[in-house]
Amino acid sequence: EDKYRQGRSAITIQAGGSAVLSFLAFLDSHERPLAALNKADLSAFVEGEQDRGLKAVSIHTKNRILYKYYSNH
Repeated sequence: EDKYRQGRSAITIQAGGSAVLSFLAFLDSHERPLAALNKADLSAFVEGEQDRGLKAVSIHTKNRILYKYYSNH
């Protein structure tokens, strides 16, 4: 079994993929290349998610997923 999927449900994997895709869409809409990613980009993403009305726990989960994803790549 893939080390990134080990012990994770399909819903967890789907949520992780969704978080990464929404962040990439955010970067694209702001014309920010992934190679230039910085903390300000993540802060702006969080602010945008708050403006969309997402709950704090949902935003925290997305941040945790993004941090794990980008710290492994």
